[in-house]
Amino acid sequence: MNKGIVKTIVLLFLSVITHAQNRPIALIEAPVSPVSMSMGQVSMSRAAEGYVFLNPSAMLASGKHISADYNIGFLPTDESTMTLHTASVAYRYKNSAFFIGGRYFDMGSIDGFGQGEFNEGARKIDLQANTVNIGYAYQWTGALAVYSKVGMASEKMIHTGRAYHLALGAFYTGGLDNLQYSIGAEIGNIGQYVYRDVSKQLSPKLSLGGDISMPTTSTQKITLAMDYSAYFATSGYDFSQQYSLGIDYSFYNRYAVRVGGLFGQGNDALSTGFGISYQSFTLNAAARFGLESTIYNSYMLGLSYAI
Repeated sequence: MNKGIVKTIVLLFLSVITHAQNRPIALIEAPVSPVSMSMGQVSMSRAAEGYVFLNPSAMLASGKHISADYNIGFLPTDESTMTLHTASVAYRYKNSAFFIGGRYFDMGSIDGFGQGEFNEGARKIDLQANTVNIGYAYQWTGALAVYSKVGMASEKMIHTGRAYHLALGAFYTGGLDNLQYSIGAEIGNIGQYVYRDVSKQLSPKLSLGGDISMPTTSTQKITLAMDYSAYFATSGYDFSQQYSLGIDYSFYNRYAVRVGGLFGQGNDALSTGFGISYQSFTLNAAARFGLESTIYNSYMLGLSYAI
């Protein structure tokens, strides 16, 4: 097994998981939950799950005090099926909310790396990445909430790279008759990437977006969510843009169907999913279908609990 194969796996990681090009530690932007994934990987909506990775202020708007979720993603390739695990917990106390979460991406392993003509020097390399994130949100006024997120990520290929990043955001939530809306902004990816004792600045990311929801009948509701993200150029990384759009249609406060799309950076994809709630539990599932020949389909299943 040579370095070219490792490079192929890394490129698969970038394209299959995140659609992020030319940025280190791509797991930072990997799909977080089936809800987000099925709606085009929107991150700026009030979708309930994975708050610490997406929009922490959504916990304040949810009316819940405790939320926990676990999600698993499946990424079939020609060689194997990689798995992505995500777990997070949120706790609200008065006007504050506290968050913690982590992710682990198992890309398998390669045997015989560095193997010579006579099988000397061969070794096994485990390919993996993980993140740990914490966050805090505060309800500043009745309509305005602010938040911060801090994370540490590690990615092990031939060598291990690490990143430390910060995000700051604000959201305004309001309503007009039966229509409810939220709009917000976040500046993220503020930090450094370290690889073999060499540090580089991460590509800062500006995200703008929100959602609009309204009832269609006495038992049904539709939500439209939209995101725009701009990655600023830094040393070694070009400026790029990304757009997400998703629709959630829920009925009887128990069932939901979703569709969405992710566009930009030459890695377009469409997605769909559904959710079923029972008392305090919700089961969600999602599938994403790449529109480029280099993008594999991916799937995610999750269970959340909120009171």
